[in-house]
Amino acid sequence: MLNGITWSEYLTALFIAVIIYYLLIALRYYPKELKRCLSGKRKRNEEQEEDFDTESGSATKADEVHNLFSDEESTEKAFASAEELSNQIRITVREAVDKSLSKDNLCLLLGTLLDDYPQFRDNAFQVAINNVINTELEKYGSVPLSAVELDGLWKEGS
Repeated sequence: MLNGITWSEYLTALFIAVIIYYLLIALRYYPKELKRCLSGKRKRNEEQEEDFDTESGSATKADEVHNLFSDEESTEKAFASAEELSNQIRITVREAVDKSLSKDNLCLLLGTLLDDYPQFRDNAFQVAINNVINTELEKYGSVPLSAVELDGLWKEGS
């Protein structure tokens, strides 16, 4: 009986069986991803899934960030605004070092500056802006701010 089956027939049957197996797995465990793949839509970021909080019915924080900067034009505006803020931080830190301002006064200046950019609070831009602040402080020989101090800068006006 096995002599009647050729290797090519065997490999073809095995290939079909494997395809059917993985198709069933995909249908069973990944129906949303499969629908999205077949419809041609792409997810911009793995963290921006359509998860909803079951208690309140509201979108998750990742969705809120995604909605805030959803299209390319607003994303470009956000990056331009972040670049503008970075430049203002550089100027502020340089002037504070030149005037030998205390750490408290510098934090007050930076907090006031960050209050003008509430769209960057509690998202990925906040981390980048925090890195700019600490990089500039280190550049001028100042002690970088701790994570708690940086969070305090963002919370000043809220």
